[in-house]
Amino acid sequence: MTFGFVPRALAMLLLFFLAARLKEYTESGARPSVRLEEEGIASLAIVVLSLMAASAAVIFFMNKPLPERHALAEGVSILDYPLQSRVVQHPLHLNLGAKIELLGYDLSADQVRPGDTLDLTLYWRALTELEEDYTVFAHLLGESYNLASGGFLWGQKDSMPLDGTYPTSRWLGNEVVIDRYAIAIQPDAPPGVYRVEVGMYLLETGERLPVFDDMRQRMSEDRALLEEAIEVMSAK
Repeated sequence: MTFGFVPRALAMLLLFFLAARLKEYTESGARPSVRLEEEGIASLAIVVLSLMAASAAVIFFMNKPLPERHALAEGVSILDYPLQSRVVQHPLHLNLGAKIELLGYDLSADQVRPGDTLDLTLYWRALTELEEDYTVFAHLLGESYNLASGGFLWGQKDSMPLDGTYPTSRWLGNEVVIDRYAIAIQPDAPPGVYRVEVGMYLLETGERLPVFDDMRQRMSEDRALLEEAIEVMSAK
């Protein structure tokens, strides 16, 4: 919205005022004294300057851009900490490098089949404002060795938060982000008990953020190995 009409409207009002005053003097037939003329001109000048200053101030402040704010990606849920309005299935208090806290997680199921998708919801809290963009890893680990992955990995989803739409460098201090991951389970995953590991790392170097438990003990491999076991059943 623009406000260029303001000075024009004020000018029209002033012209109307002057015309009315001149008409009044003409119809009355009386010529005001020089002193009255000088006082009237001085008063009118003060009024004009005041209105011009006021209109300029209005234009300046109305057209002044608002302070830049972080644009929030669609689907981001911002809640006050603690999470009073949402119940987390599995609460946690894990510290990642004194930068981010993992408050807990939800799992869509504890029994799946090969080829299924396991939905994982992570609840992060920014302990401070970050400069780095960290990638989240969510891995499904089994008891059997997987030749394809070269380890015990049978499903994974690595991504910046919210599928890359809300990187950690845009998080605000004390902000809570609800972050969802769909872990595709390999079609040839053997039956057995599986666990999910999560954490964060810098994509450029692969270095993981150190993970500490609520006793301030550093966790093995800088990962959070979620307690909830996942049973992969035989394929139909």
